[in-house]
Amino acid sequence: MKSKNEGEAPKWETILVLHDPVQAEILKGMLEANGVQVLLSKEGAAKALGLSVGAMSEIELRVPSNQIELAQQLMRNRPEENDQRGQG
Repeated sequence: MKSKNEGEAPKWETILVLHDPVQAEILKGMLEANGVQVLLSKEGAAKALGLSVGAMSEIELRVPSNQIELAQQLMRNRPEENDQRGQG
């Protein structure tokens, strides 16, 4: 017998909102290299309109709900984050 959710597409959750497309791509690559599926949402609007500030420049980093914990752990432990914590 199949479970109720079997075969359904995963629910995608926004775990971070960025304004820097380069940073978004770096985080996407890091997460994907560690087995996390990633979607960058709204990315196309900013590129098409040439915007880099305000709500239209927002890039949502989205992952399947069943991979949120892993994605958050990977982002907390990324080297750039640790280097920035030590400064200040």
